[in-house]
Amino acid sequence: MLTVLFLICLSSASIAQSTDKVRLQWKIADDETLVYTTQMNEIDTASITMNFGSLFDSLAGSMAPESKKLFDKILASYQAVEYESLLNSEDTVVSIQMKTVKKEPEKKKKTKKDEDEDIDVQRLLSTLSNDIVLRGSVYKSGGIASFWVKTQQKNLIAIFFELPKKEISVGDTWELEVSLISNDQNFVCDSAYRKNQVSLIGLEVNEGDTVALLKYDIAEFVTGDFDSPFSDNPKRTTMFITHEAIARFSLARGRWTE
Repeated sequence: MLTVLFLICLSSASIAQSTDKVRLQWKIADDETLVYTTQMNEIDTASITMNFGSLFDSLAGSMAPESKKLFDKILASYQAVEYESLLNSEDTVVSIQMKTVKKEPEKKKKTKKDEDEDIDVQRLLSTLSNDIVLRGSVYKSGGIASFWVKTQQKNLIAIFFELPKKEISVGDTWELEVSLISNDQNFVCDSAYRKNQVSLIGLEVNEGDTVALLKYDIAEFVTGDFDSPFSDNPKRTTMFITHEAIARFSLARGRWTE
């Protein structure tokens, strides 16, 4: 689950007419690469709840000690990774690549064995992702172009880069192409709730540029029983994911504001 927040100084901004219709479109020059620093960090339980009972305890218990240690190191490495998103213009679409950013490792005293294990994990992650963790595209006029990507990647593209597909006025709402929760045939759902809403909550005029303020309010909730392959008894399972954010998009520049 991702939460995105864009902040700019509003000291010289004025408010545009709420009845104005505007069109949000990406505007990237043919020889330009638009780069965004992208943060995806571990979230707290106030934003997401996943209760799988003893499922993961059973899974962890079935691992050999050395395998579990490597598994934990891989998870920790993913949590520490930094990303950047590169956007390029291609005819009517904007191509997107999200890649890992190399950073200096934290300097602390380690044994030779620890250093060797760190190198092995870094090499494994690099081999698995080739430094690129997402490839996709959106239409310059709004909407996702790369319909073929996996749901998890489509979610990232939608949350970070999808725009409304038509003219909008303050107060208008629309949905993103996201599906944050997914389960297979082992999950038997008995209660579910979903909210998927992005709103244009305001227009600001600043030095001749109109900036659209967008509010993201997305929530998905399911509860039911999960038939674990590691247990004879179904596990009571609850999944709740929310995404709330305020973002600002420059109409003149055709991009999220810095």
